[in-house]
Amino acid sequence: MYTRTELVAPHLAELASDPVLSVRACVAHTIAACLRHARPTAYAAFARLIDADDLLLASDMLDDLMI
Repeated sequence: MYTRTELVAPHLAELASDPVLSVRACVAHTIAACLRHARPTAYAAFARLIDADDLLLASDMLDDLMI
């Protein structure tokens, strides 16, 4: 049986690279959830996530992740 983190972690980088900013904003919540059990993967996904328009940085979900 897999944990949720084990199911999602392999796909974080792909999700964080989505061209739609609203999708990336939602992925920030998923990255935050993965920090506990897949920290290196979450850090790598975060680096991809923020490689986008600065409008993304103003989203509430990303703000919660960075704080």
